[in-house]
Amino acid sequence: MCLFEQIKNLHDSGLHSNLIALGSLVLSVAENQMGNVLEPAARYQTWVYMAQSLQSQGEHRRAEATFKEALQYAKAAAKTKAAKTSDMFKEGVTEIDVKYAMAECNIAVRQFTQAVTLLESIPQRHRTPKVNMSLGRLYQQVGMERPAITAYKEVLRECPLALEAVQELLSLGVRGAEVASMMINAHGSSTGMEWLSIWNVGETYYLAGDSKNALSMLQRAHAVDPLNLRGSDLLACLLAGDKRNRELEELAMTTTSVTDTAPQPWITMGYYCQLSKRATKAIYFAHKACSINPRSVEGLLLKGTLLLELKKLQEAVMHFREAMQIAPHRFEPHKGLVDCYLAMHRSREAVTIATNACKLLGQTPRALTLYASVLLKDTMTVSKGKSLLEKALKEDPYHLPAVYLLCEVYEQELRFDVAIELLRKQVAVQSTCRLHQMLADFFSHVHDEEKAAHHFGIALNHEPGNTRALEGMQKMEAAPDAAVEAPAYDMEVEDIADSEGEVEESDLEAVWSDVDFSLSGQ
Repeated sequence: MCLFEQIKNLHDSGLHSNLIALGSLVLSVAENQMGNVLEPAARYQTWVYMAQSLQSQGEHRRAEATFKEALQYAKAAAKTKAAKTSDMFKEGVTEIDVKYAMAECNIAVRQFTQAVTLLESIPQRHRTPKVNMSLGRLYQQVGMERPAITAYKEVLRECPLALEAVQELLSLGVRGAEVASMMINAHGSSTGMEWLSIWNVGETYYLAGDSKNALSMLQRAHAVDPLNLRGSDLLACLLAGDKRNRELEELAMTTTSVTDTAPQPWITMGYYCQLSKRATKAIYFAHKACSINPRSVEGLLLKGTLLLELKKLQEAVMHFREAMQIAPHRFEPHKGLVDCYLAMHRSREAVTIATNACKLLGQTPRALTLYASVLLKDTMTVSKGKSLLEKALKEDPYHLPAVYLLCEVYEQELRFDVAIELLRKQVAVQSTCRLHQMLADFFSHVHDEEKAAHHFGIALNHEPGNTRALEGMQKMEAAPDAAVEAPAYDMEVEDIADSEGEVEESDLEAVWSDVDFSLSGQ
């Protein structure tokens, strides 16, 4: 076995300290030209093996210098025609690989600018997904958001399921629909790949706050593979938000049949109990999910939300803070903390959290609306809050939380016509109970009883038990000159909704029959 083969054997065996000792000696001999110790390609590769061993031993500065020596030698050998470049790199460690390793060494000693310079020296057409991913992180580290977005998009172009790149793009304010479009046609039609692709797109929409598209995609994924638990907690959250009691019960039945040792089934049952107004059971299930996996962000968020609803604000703050530490780029922990501090009348803390959300998440419609919701609580900052809502709607004209808040501002300003115009644009493309109920209220303000009754009726078709819409409709009917025919809203819909809201024993109850609901362990 020749000398280089011995060096390679040490490298392949992971004997790094031994390789460093032997490599230093051999390269010193070769440097002093004491015989033909190593061929040029073997000499280059020995430099590389030495540098890799030093890097693995944590000697990052020395490793970077050794990688640099390797590149300089390779270029000099090629220039003097001592060896062909292709021969130099026949072991597979190319100039790009060496530069990437040098950048890793720079990052390890927090020399981020030098690392960026090294990676940028690689021509764009030769940058691998690994290089672009590292560049994206580095650009973020030094506050260069636009180049970071470009780098992450390049990663997704070649690796559409690079989920960390997806999350970073969302955190940088890239629209969920745009990110999803880069992932959606990435795979073949096999069941496994179809499920994976749909789930990833659904999660992307969810993280971007696009509940409608997220719900559609996650439901499709669940239909493809009902026994796969990934994302079922997100689906449960969306179903609960949409008040789809029956579908949520079915999801809970399915997930609990899979296992009781993962957090997702408990989270799903927690949302079902929350929607069914069973707070004690909901809290228990959320607590169970957190005890199974203390880093379950969805479990912490659910428990924090339930504690907030029960006015246990300090405990809720604790859970939202923990969720934020685990997933700082998620919107929900920031909103949970803001809601808690507002409920505690601690406006300064609420402002701080909302401001940090805009900095960390980018000035997305959700973050801007959250910040505005805090500013609107103080008469001195209402104007600024209004400006932020207008900015949010400029980014996304159909962001409903911003629409609702801005209409409340218009109501305070008695600008009913402006509010009506905004709401009419919304109902032309999307329909919710609250949109129609608010539109009906504004038509009542301008004494257009016919249109008010019309929209109250649509609101009640969406949500038969909506108190404000019912009160509005009753006022319309009680008006002495109300010769208005409101659209016949389907009473069967109300009956069905009422029956869904009733607390009845169901098949799901059997799952809980042997569970001790004592909260003494919390």
